[in-house]
Amino acid sequence: MKVTKMEITIALALLGVLAVTLFLLYAVNIYEVSVNVTKKTLYADNESETIIASVPLNSMGKRALFRYAVTSYDFRQGRELVEILTEDTEHGLLIIRSKDKAGRVVILVKPELALLPTEIELIILPNAG
Repeated sequence: MKVTKMEITIALALLGVLAVTLFLLYAVNIYEVSVNVTKKTLYADNESETIIASVPLNSMGKRALFRYAVTSYDFRQGRELVEILTEDTEHGLLIIRSKDKAGRVVILVKPELALLPTEIELIILPNAG
């Protein structure tokens, strides 16, 4: 039985379609959204900053390729204690800086693709100086 060029071409095309499908399903598709916080403790010195980022994860637990997690942020407590430097809801990024008052800040992070929102609690300690 001789294999023709047409059969080889069809087999390669099917393998290519399978490879692209698996790549899209496992590397690009978002399965979960993780919320990362750089620092949960700040100081009341008008200089302490923290970054809250929503990271889309694929089925392998890595950052999903070419995707962002649209996220909204709702301040539950202590909004007056921080200054928002950047609020990029399209890319899931919030950068805040503490003001000169100590206290507690509670932020409800709601990624569009997550099942449940995540509550982040930041503590602002009095400045030691």
